[in-house]
Amino acid sequence: MRSILAAIAVLLCASVSAAEIPSAASGAYVAPDRLCRLVLSRAGANHIDVDLLCVTDAGVPTSTLFRAEAWAGRCIGAQFTANVFPLSGSSPMAGFVALDAFAGNALYVRRAPDPSTLYNGGGVAQVWEMRRPIASPQPYTCAGKRPSSGGALGR
Repeated sequence: MRSILAAIAVLLCASVSAAEIPSAASGAYVAPDRLCRLVLSRAGANHIDVDLLCVTDAGVPTSTLFRAEAWAGRCIGAQFTANVFPLSGSSPMAGFVALDAFAGNALYVRRAPDPSTLYNGGGVAQVWEMRRPIASPQPYTCAGKRPSSGGALGR
């Protein structure tokens, strides 16, 4: 029970520091050691699908399709929303990636062999350069998305 609570606390703390990433970050990227295709799409009001397909310079493919909880229309990287994902859903040995920020045509990520390194702010920082945008099947934006204060009590 303690380890579950600790894991949740780490996830929440890590999520606070990441920037919100809109579906406009969907695209084909050149990373230092791989080519990647990332598609982010809204899956109902409370989830975002993260579809990540990469091929390393050595020709090894990795892929993951992850449904992240994104309550009340939040974005990837928003408070209480995940920003760390496996590079390969079928093999945790492929490592993990943290989607930290998106600006212009650059996706700022960190990579590590385990998620706890990323949750604690570590990992190898990389900039992935978008070469071509890809249309999201269910686009979403992040600007102005703030959780409700709960009515008069929050004023």
